[in-house]
Amino acid sequence: MPPLSTRSLAIALGALSACPVAAQTYTVSSITAPAFGTLITGVTGTTVFLNNGIVTKQSGSGTVYSGPVTRAVVSINCTDGSGRPRRCSTAGNIARVDIATSGIISGRAQAISNFTANNGTGTIGTGTTTGTSLSFQLTGWTASNTNKTFFLDITLPITGDDVGGTTGAATSGFTVLTTEDPTTPITGLSALATATVRRAMYIAAGTSLGFGSFLRSGTNSGTVTVDSLGTRTVGGASPPILLTTGPGSAATYTLYGEPSTSFTLTVSTPLAFSNGTAVTVPVTLIPSASGSLTMPGGGTMPLTVTGVITVPGNAGSGGYSTSYNVTITYN
Repeated sequence: MPPLSTRSLAIALGALSACPVAAQTYTVSSITAPAFGTLITGVTGTTVFLNNGIVTKQSGSGTVYSGPVTRAVVSINCTDGSGRPRRCSTAGNIARVDIATSGIISGRAQAISNFTANNGTGTIGTGTTTGTSLSFQLTGWTASNTNKTFFLDITLPITGDDVGGTTGAATSGFTVLTTEDPTTPITGLSALATATVRRAMYIAAGTSLGFGSFLRSGTNSGTVTVDSLGTRTVGGASPPILLTTGPGSAATYTLYGEPSTSFTLTVSTPLAFSNGTAVTVPVTLIPSASGSLTMPGGGTMPLTVTGVITVPGNAGSGGYSTSYNVTITYN
């Protein structure tokens, strides 16, 4: 066999080095950040909320108030490398996805306490798919430069009013990294779980509404009125005779809620006073405020409830009582 020339050897070497092989590339192309809507904290303790497309309370004394709610969706892109083994459609080419909290929190939000990954247009394979940090395989690409998605359900703790801290906007961050499996990914995107947080709205009762002790003065009806100081006055055709042994009192309450926030206060209409007999004593309540209101900047508002009763001339002796409800809700 004749010796190989220098020129032909150079050509052969050039042909061998002309086609380098590059792996396909996986990237996190987008994250639809989860929005929890408006949440109301607990008076005490942490409340934990889950967002899986619907926000629900998992534990604690807070409540879910209103939307809008957005579920987290992650999109992973695959772009072909050079050479057939490096195609996105090759069955053995699999993405690895790692998810963890980022350490970024604000407002009443705490670090995300649980992630759960669910199939979207992509298929989740082996790995950790629920917990405080995830690492799993993702497959499903059939062409280059296409995206596959998965849903990410997120559990978010919100601290209560006893801890304090700023209400309003609250955020908790996380990162999603990806690369070709089994390499540990180091690049990706970050996102924030968001919520609007309001203080707990509740009522603390003070004194009760009492019309005190009195006597009928005739066969006609009479009235007893209690004002905000608990002072009683009488009227009607047969004004009752007031007894000092049973003074009157106005009902007092303190309302608590998010400062400068609109809410509705309702005082129900009570049934007539009764002591178990056929004759009852009608009552009209007079609250110091009602309807649509705005919580003062300090987050508290006083409420006084006074009233008037009409005592029939044939009302029997004894104690009379009834009940009513005071409710407050955010608008």
